[in-house]
Amino acid sequence: MPRLPADAFVGQLKEVCVAIGNRLDREWPANRPSPEGEQVVLRSLVLASGNTFSAVLYSCAELPPDPLRKIEYSLAFPPLARVILEAVFTVNFLFEDLPVRAKWFMLAGWRAMAEEHALSVSTFGADANWREWLDSHERAVSAMADGLGIAFVDRATPEVVAKYWPTPGKMMNDPSLGADRLARMRYLDQWFYGQFSSAAHLKWSGLARSTAPLLRHHLGENLKAGLVKSRSDVIVSAAVMLLALLSEIEIEMRFGHSAQLKYVWVTLGEVVDYVKFLYESHYQPRL
Repeated sequence: MPRLPADAFVGQLKEVCVAIGNRLDREWPANRPSPEGEQVVLRSLVLASGNTFSAVLYSCAELPPDPLRKIEYSLAFPPLARVILEAVFTVNFLFEDLPVRAKWFMLAGWRAMAEEHALSVSTFGADANWREWLDSHERAVSAMADGLGIAFVDRATPEVVAKYWPTPGKMMNDPSLGADRLARMRYLDQWFYGQFSSAAHLKWSGLARSTAPLLRHHLGENLKAGLVKSRSDVIVSAAVMLLALLSEIEIEMRFGHSAQLKYVWVTLGEVVDYVKFLYESHYQPRL
């Protein structure tokens, strides 16, 4: 089993993640319209994905030694790689028409928040113990509507204000999606989304992978080796999803981090075949 020390790529990946997040906060390409929310949407996706990767990395690390950090915990983390993959799909879909779709993304978020509030009121509105929280949540929903410019008269019908944000499957069926984006998203769906989803939804294939070692009372050498590989796989999977996300943003925004991203792609690709194929087929020509 080829080995790649985390130090060979993790530092560079974390550094470029922070840098792109900072640039999204402070800079905007002159050839793009002035942002009205796109910055915070993209930066939030980067921050959430970077934080998810850090959580996977810490929980699955070998060093520093910690008896509470059990190697079996790595079996629970493939769904977190899916979280970052969801961000990759979202960014691809956003960049098809960034100003329009970023506004849709935020309006859909407000709709979900408003519907959550309505459900809470219908369930707990008569309970005095909930009054303080319901009032606070109502103010938050109203403040978000103010920020998005939603007319007061429209706030009672959130389903009219915005469509739901699409799932990756619906994104790929959107007729406005460009051929290149569709091909990229289909590849990510076929090779990664199904596998991560089976773990998240505990379908049989995902359930089998995540519980086989736990069903044994004693870990033999083969099972121990399998757990080592599982730990390595989940770190690489999360790293590649974050790398794809940052690459999509760099390609569109041209912040100047192509060289760092290429380094991480090539470094990982030297020991993991699917990383090399994904890079050479979908990212190297554009970075």
